[in-house]
Amino acid sequence: MGATVGVGIAFGGARSVFWGECAGSSCDGVLGIVLSWFLSPALAGAFAAAIFLFTKYLVLRASDPFRRALCVYPLYIFVTWTVRARSLLDHAPRNPINPSSHALAVRREGPGVRT
Repeated sequence: MGATVGVGIAFGGARSVFWGECAGSSCDGVLGIVLSWFLSPALAGAFAAAIFLFTKYLVLRASDPFRRALCVYPLYIFVTWTVRARSLLDHAPRNPINPSSHALAVRREGPGVRT
């Protein structure tokens, strides 16, 4: 990031770099990237702390932690898959793939594709 901004300043001056601005709840440009360096770890830490405390007090401090863990486990799985599905749906391509062009690409690559 620093190298890109540095090259932009070197070739076009400080005005050639879009430093960013905040409008509503989103910031763009360099400002948005720098804010994400601080906000992402803070939010991840908050979620991790919440999960840890939830597990600590609801499961580990129960009179029968194993039985409680068996009851709470489906909730963890449900939340995990809900977040994952929501993320995939929000970031999925809006235009569906044309099946004929997809089949042509698979046929053309054939056995060259390894998994």
